[in-house]
Amino acid sequence: MNRLIKNIFDYGYSTGISFSTWWQLISINFLKKNIFRSKGVHFLPHKYCRISIDNTAKLCLNSSLIMGIKQLRSSQLETRLLLEENSTMTINGTFGMYCNSYIRVIKGGELLFNGGFINENVQITCASKIYIGKGCTIARDVIIRDFDAHSIEQEGFEIAIPITIGNHVWVGNRAMVLKGVSIGDGAVIAAGAIVTKNVPPRSLVAGVPAKVIKENITWKA
Repeated sequence: MNRLIKNIFDYGYSTGISFSTWWQLISINFLKKNIFRSKGVHFLPHKYCRISIDNTAKLCLNSSLIMGIKQLRSSQLETRLLLEENSTMTINGTFGMYCNSYIRVIKGGELLFNGGFINENVQITCASKIYIGKGCTIARDVIIRDFDAHSIEQEGFEIAIPITIGNHVWVGNRAMVLKGVSIGDGAVIAAGAIVTKNVPPRSLVAGVPAKVIKENITWKA
């Protein structure tokens, strides 16, 4: 217990978190009944995090969620997490949210991360199901959404369709991944691409809408 307390205070000193952030750390790690976690302190917020978790929602922390990471410690950019009624968000591998990113899981949605990070200004909106694999790198200003928000009046229209992003996928700056898409392991989404169709494993896609421009690629962070 003494070691746990020391680690918490060391974390607080290194990030300069405020009283309200301390309260977020304590309440989410130890007090809230709809937070399910393995042993240890897994929710690690920085300053200026804004969190709303409905009493019927579930946050499952099987690994660490580090929220509000800043490149400039003095930055006051907010980082937001909203889990609406009966929604679920699961962290299965250490996952980082950089500042000014926004994750919203709409009523009944399921969002699952297997590690990796999202950079500054990323927006993820989940109303159906979004699965993101191990070791994914999601660059600044990316938008991932399985939900259109408004309906088109035509036969067969679905407002929300699941998204699957495989392991070791790199989503480039300002790219968009839209509903119903499956992205294969090792793929790269070029900057500014709008992904509306499935992406094969180890392929590079670019353009609007995104198309395969190179196959059998490898990449590393």
